[in-house]
Amino acid sequence: MSDTTNLGLPFIEGPEAEYYVTHNEALRILDVLVQLAVLDRDLSAPPGSPSEGQRWIVGASPTGAWAGHANHIAAWQDGGWQFSVPKIGWLAYVVDESSLLAWDGSAWVSAIAFALNNLSHLGINTTADANNKLAVKSNGVAFSHDDVTPGTGDMRVNVNKAGTAKDAGFVFQTGWSTRALFGLLGDEHFQIKVSPDGANFRQAIDIDNATGHVGLGTSADANNGVSAKLNTALWTAKTAGEGGTGDLRYTLNKAASGNTLSLLFQTNFSGRAELGLAGDDDFHLKVSPDGSNWFEALVTDRTTGEVIVGGWRVGRDAVINVLPDSGRFNGNNNNLQFDGIAYVAPSYLTPASGASIVAHAKFIHGNSTYGGTGGALDPEVKALIDKIRPNPADRIYGPEWYVVIVTQATTLIGNPIMFNGFAYAIPFTNTFTALPKKYTVGFYVKVKTGRAAIVVPPANKGRAYIDGVLYPGGGSGNLVELQNADGWKYVNLQSGPNPYFYNYEAFHVVMTAGSQIYFAMPRFVFGHVNLDPNLGVLMNDKMFG
Repeated sequence: MSDTTNLGLPFIEGPEAEYYVTHNEALRILDVLVQLAVLDRDLSAPPGSPSEGQRWIVGASPTGAWAGHANHIAAWQDGGWQFSVPKIGWLAYVVDESSLLAWDGSAWVSAIAFALNNLSHLGINTTADANNKLAVKSNGVAFSHDDVTPGTGDMRVNVNKAGTAKDAGFVFQTGWSTRALFGLLGDEHFQIKVSPDGANFRQAIDIDNATGHVGLGTSADANNGVSAKLNTALWTAKTAGEGGTGDLRYTLNKAASGNTLSLLFQTNFSGRAELGLAGDDDFHLKVSPDGSNWFEALVTDRTTGEVIVGGWRVGRDAVINVLPDSGRFNGNNNNLQFDGIAYVAPSYLTPASGASIVAHAKFIHGNSTYGGTGGALDPEVKALIDKIRPNPADRIYGPEWYVVIVTQATTLIGNPIMFNGFAYAIPFTNTFTALPKKYTVGFYVKVKTGRAAIVVPPANKGRAYIDGVLYPGGGSGNLVELQNADGWKYVNLQSGPNPYFYNYEAFHVVMTAGSQIYFAMPRFVFGHVNLDPNLGVLMNDKMFG
């Protein structure tokens, strides 16, 4: 007996006895395979109580009565299993998945995917053509990651072109006239272009594929991360009603102090001005006539807030000492006397009860200590001149000045300040006098015996520098203790008066009972100024008599 080619239906051979058996067998096979619907396709073992005519696609690793029939159609017929081997193109509806499958010769696959492979073109709700082989007319198109198979969770659309000069992009049109497009448009850069009429196009954004540099309204530049060609630009803050704060702040960061972070202003791409942190952490404004030679117009010192204009440090290079003797202790009217001066008790320092201020020694113009003939320097004077004049050749000459010794009383006046177990009090006052709102005092000091301290002004009044080190004040100020081993110290105090606009403790020196200090070259200037520690004698307004 032979069978039909595709479904394997048995033929009735000639004058076959009991031909109805063969006929019925063919009908059973037809009943199994025509309008094929299977209950499941994942079982490997036969179900325990199948019903007549029920069908399954045998799983990949069959066992029991299904052994050896992987991917076959298994039908329960007349109390036994009938198996049919699928052929390419057979269709089967899987009930538990509500899906239509097709046999591709090696596996059961989605019949829709099987049928849609290698279509010449496809139109959805419209007609596709030779140029637009996929055409869709719809209010929306949704793409989502595969959560059925399931997939990887990714969703990626790949747009590929044949070569560099071709286009791989998305085009947006109004009435079939292009208004915007983006992608790889004629090169390997990512571009966004817009058009008012579908014929003339303007480049909005260009991103260089080799560097990631961005061009706005122009091509990306190899040397600049962002370049733009425009006439005006507007930045505005996001308000609280829009979910913002109302602030607008640009944060610009550089790698290290020695690098540059600035705004560079050019004419025909030649620098003319630069603003920012140019080579250090101070704020600079530079100008140039040619883009090569640069001049500092303004620098703001980041540590003090001082401004340097054209190399001239405002508030420092032009300050004068308002003390009548320039802090030389040579009398109010001796400003024209350069050398040979005599000590005169300063009118601006008044010893407190029991304290004293006496002359110690002076710096001698043309001193023999450093090669002159004017006489040797006292050791303490020498130690101070060595500190403020690093070059030995500069220690011979200069206007003469005195070092005085201040001795604190053995009984402290007023309410002494307790600090680290020691009681401190002022040794002298600067008398009651009107003071400017902000002032700076400076002096050189060394503890001779005992202990002394500098009272740092409160934070709302000012601050103190000792040998250039900043000591910010607290809520009520604080003390910096000094001892003999510390040597000469330069104190620079930025302070202000009390609410009545005087302060008889302007120099902020306090001492323990019976202590002694060396004190030299005091200066008092208007404003808060960080005076150079090696400034030495500072002129006053009577420099010409």
